[in-house]
Amino acid sequence: MQPGHLSIAHLQLKQLPMFNYIKAHRKNWGLTQRELGYIIGFDNNVRICHLERGKKRPTFNETIIFELLFDKAPGRMFPDIYRQITNELNDRLIPLEAHFRELERTQQTQAIIQRLYEVRLGIEKAKSHRR
Repeated sequence: MQPGHLSIAHLQLKQLPMFNYIKAHRKNWGLTQRELGYIIGFDNNVRICHLERGKKRPTFNETIIFELLFDKAPGRMFPDIYRQITNELNDRLIPLEAHFRELERTQQTQAIIQRLYEVRLGIEKAKSHRR
């Protein structure tokens, strides 16, 4: 896929609700949506409702608050978002690594290739642990 171009699968994934564990952790704590909303910094439960149903994506600040509050890494709280991001990152790294392999072999290009390869290995390892 060319940078800046969207595939049909990409568009469909963007439109699907994104599964997360907010509701499970909120209920485990015995909190209402309004109470959790207050902790996050909202006056009502609307944002929490949208987040729980996967209709909205959490902001960076919300993600950090959920991690601190529930002691869960973002990838564990939001597995669908994590999966989508890792897939998109991997899709961009593969052609970039190929590009650097075509360049003159310098110490710098070799180091970049090695780092890209290690990141891709980490992504594959994370995927296999989540299956």
